[in-house]
Amino acid sequence: MRIGIDIGGSHVATGLVGKNGSLVSKESRDINISNIKDEKRVENLLLEIIENEIATLLGKNDFTVADISKIGVAVPGSPKRTCIRNLVNLHIKEFNLGEKLKDKGANNIYFTTTFALFTEGIDEFNKAYQNEYFTKLYTTNLSYIKEEYKDNPWFHTVDCSSNISEIINALHNKESLRPLQNGKEKILALIKNK
Repeated sequence: MRIGIDIGGSHVATGLVGKNGSLVSKESRDINISNIKDEKRVENLLLEIIENEIATLLGKNDFTVADISKIGVAVPGSPKRTCIRNLVNLHIKEFNLGEKLKDKGANNIYFTTTFALFTEGIDEFNKAYQNEYFTKLYTTNLSYIKEEYKDNPWFHTVDCSSNISEIINALHNKESLRPLQNGKEKILALIKNK
C-alpha cells in the first residue's frame, strides 16, 4: 500500500493507494489557521493532521504502518531539501516535512512540485538524500533545470510538453480548456496499461 498526501493552502487530503494505483480510501481535513500566528504551532498542527489521517486510513482498512511501502507528498511553494517553503496561506516559511516523516518512521518518501527552481543549488538536496529523508523528487520540465542536476539519482523530470501543446492547440482552435484541466483520466489510463 502507498500513502499520498496533498497539502493545500486550506486543507490536507490523504489517500491510501493500492498497488494497482487505485484509491482505496481517503481522508480530507480543512485547515483553519486564521487564529494561529505562530509558525511552529501551524507546523505541529499540519503534522498532527497528517498523522491522524494516516492512522484513520490504516485503521478503517485494517492495515498497519508496516503495510505502507511509499509515501508521496504534493506541496505548493518552492522546495529546499525536504522542506516545504513559502506556503503563504499556511504562514509557513520553511518546514522540514521529510525529516519529520522520517523521524516518525516513514520510508520511501517522494516529493512532487511543479517548478523545482533550485535557486540555492542542490547541495542541500544531496545531503537530505544521503540522510535518506526522501527517495525522489518529481518536477515538471516547465522551468529551466541545469543538466548536471538531472543526473542525480533522486531527481526525476515529468515531461509536460504534450500538455502545453494541447493547451496551445485548444487556444488556437478557440476550444474550451476545461477538458484539459483534469489529467486524472490520462493518469488512470497510463496506470491501467502499465
